[in-house]
Amino acid sequence: MQNFFLQKVLNRLNALAEITDTQAAMLLLGFKSFQCSHRFAFCFHRQALETQTRLHSLKQNEEVLPQQLSSSDDEEDVETKSTSSEETQNDCVIPGGSMIYRDLDGVAVALSQHHHYLNRVRDWDAKLPDRGDDTHTNDLAWWYMHARDINDPEWRSYQRVKGLHDFTLTEYVRHIEVVEMPKSLPTWGPVLYYLFPRDYPICDSHVQKLRGKHHVSVLSGRPPRHPGNNPKQGEKESDRSYTKRLLQWKLKADVYGRTLGSILSPWDRHGDCRIHSYEEFEQHGRGWDLSLEQLKTNREWRLFICRDREMDNDNIVPPVSGKFPDPRPASRKLHAHNLGVNLRVPNTSLLALIYD
Repeated sequence: MQNFFLQKVLNRLNALAEITDTQAAMLLLGFKSFQCSHRFAFCFHRQALETQTRLHSLKQNEEVLPQQLSSSDDEEDVETKSTSSEETQNDCVIPGGSMIYRDLDGVAVALSQHHHYLNRVRDWDAKLPDRGDDTHTNDLAWWYMHARDINDPEWRSYQRVKGLHDFTLTEYVRHIEVVEMPKSLPTWGPVLYYLFPRDYPICDSHVQKLRGKHHVSVLSGRPPRHPGNNPKQGEKESDRSYTKRLLQWKLKADVYGRTLGSILSPWDRHGDCRIHSYEEFEQHGRGWDLSLEQLKTNREWRLFICRDREMDNDNIVPPVSGKFPDPRPASRKLHAHNLGVNLRVPNTSLLALIYD
C-alpha cells in the first residue's frame, strides 16, 4: 500500500513537471505559455457571499435590538443588551483581504476584490443637473442627450464619483481594474478613472480604471447548483418526511439565490445586494424579464434616436427617460442562465457600460 501511494505521488510530480514542445518554444521566445482568444478575470463569489451574509446579519441585529430594548424596563438589562450589540458588530467586521496595497505614506493595507467593489462609489448623493428635458433621473438618457461625443465637465465629474453605482460584481470584475493614481487625471476623452471614497485606505494612492478591453469573468470555485422546482408532497409521503425534504430544498435554494444575488445585483451604499433568499432572486429575475420585454417592444427611444434630424425644431421633446433602452438586464439574465447550465459567461459586450 505504501509503495502504491509513493508511486502515485511520483507520477503526479512527473506529470506536473512535463511541458509540451509548444510551451518550451514560447518560453524561449519570451511569450506566455498559453494563448487564448479572451482575457479572464476571477470573480471571488464566495467571499462576496460571506460579506453579504455578515452585513445582512448585522442589519437584522440592528433592527431587532431596538425592539428588545423597548420591551425591557430594567436599566441593567438594557445596559447588558447594548454591550452584546457592540460585540455583535465587532464580530461582523469585514476581515482583511488577500491583496497588499501601499498608500502614499508607504503603509501596507490588505484588501480584497469585494472591498474595492463595496467602495466603488465616492459620492452616492451625486446627481446630474436638470437641463429641462427630465433626463437627469436616468444617467444613460442624460449621457445620450448631453454628453455623447461632447466633453461635458458635469458628466465627467458625475462619472468619477458615481459612475459605477449600478455595476454588478461580475461587471465590475470584467471592466474595472485598480491601478496606481496617475499624476493627473485626464480632462478630455472618455471617462476612464473612478474615485474611491475619502475614507478608503488607498483613495489617494490608487484609482479604479476602465479596462481598455473587457475581460471574461470566471467564478473562482463552483457556484451552487440550481435547486430545481419546489418539491411536491407525494400521495403516500408523510408530513414529517415532506417537511424535512422541503426544508432541505429551501436551504439549498436560498444559498443559490444569495450567491447569484451577490454577483448579479448591484450593492447599494450600505453594501446590501437586497437579495437574501431564493424568492427574492426569483422576483429580481422577473424584473429582468419585464425590462427585456420593454427593450423588445418599446420603440419610442429607437424612433427618437433614428429620426431625421433635419426636420427637428425647437419643440423637440425626448421620450420618458425611464424607458431609455438598457441592455444590462438582458445580459444579467443570460449570465444567470449560463451559470446554472455550464458555468460559462456569455460573450456579450455591455455597450452601455463603456460609454464616455
